[in-house]
Amino acid sequence: MLRLRVLYCDEYYGLTIKWWIEEYRWLIEKEVCGPVKLNVEKLPEDACRSSPYPVYLEVDGEIVIEGLPGEEGYLVETLKSLATCREG
Repeated sequence: MLRLRVLYCDEYYGLTIKWWIEEYRWLIEKEVCGPVKLNVEKLPEDACRSSPYPVYLEVDGEIVIEGLPGEEGYLVETLKSLATCREG
């Protein structure tokens, strides 16, 4: 299972990444050979004041994307590169 967590300060950015993940969930699950669990959380106000980015994407507890990617394809390719199906 791939555990994704969107952490955001700005709702637009957080919900955009969430929407992209939901839209391409079928492809991500196919490429990583398993289900995707998605959590979306707004960061506390004090964390947002010191944060250089309005949104982060964590995969299994590690930040893999800082800020909003220019397009959803970059997001999908980043997730695919983390864990791919292996034959045999």
